[in-house]
Amino acid sequence: MKYVKMLAVATTALAAISTAVATGTASAEKLCTEQKIECPAGKHEPTGTVTLRSLVGTFRLWTGTFTIDTCTGQTIKAKTTNTAATGERIKFTNESYTHTGCTEPTTTLSPGKEEIAHIEGTNNGTLISSELEITVNTTVFGSCVFGTGAGTDMGTVVGGNPATVKINATVTRISGLCPSTATWEADYMITEPKPIWIAKK
Repeated sequence: MKYVKMLAVATTALAAISTAVATGTASAEKLCTEQKIECPAGKHEPTGTVTLRSLVGTFRLWTGTFTIDTCTGQTIKAKTTNTAATGERIKFTNESYTHTGCTEPTTTLSPGKEEIAHIEGTNNGTLISSELEITVNTTVFGSCVFGTGAGTDMGTVVGGNPATVKINATVTRISGLCPSTATWEADYMITEPKPIWIAKK
């Protein structure tokens, strides 16, 4: 009987420790206005924050051997949709995704959604895009639609003043006669808000 009681106490204690550890390791990921791995209270951007991202240099969509399209201007306007509750990534809805100075007529069918996953031990994050679709009316293949599907790792958001985004990702052809996949290469600057760093709770 004494053994049973000791076992019950030990099991309860172990469960309590496991709960505490799980709670302690769960984190909320945030857009932080200070360069801290763990964002201080009140120093993160709230739900509904508008972000603006502009192309730096040239956007290229290519196969590795053949360039499908290039643009000298792209602007992405997005809005945060959460305050990063425990265990959540930073989430955005893209309100607009515009292209200018392109070698082929390029338009956005769906601006899609994005998430940023904090990279442990840094003030950076991984950018994940879903439901983004662009149409490129190519000279060689005709009209083609490329997209990020249910979720594509696009590249890295580097915190700073301003923060930057470096994209090197494979996107999938949804329709048309273009190659089945293409590489999206581009660098961006986050012009609003700034400064901004990717942090956790």
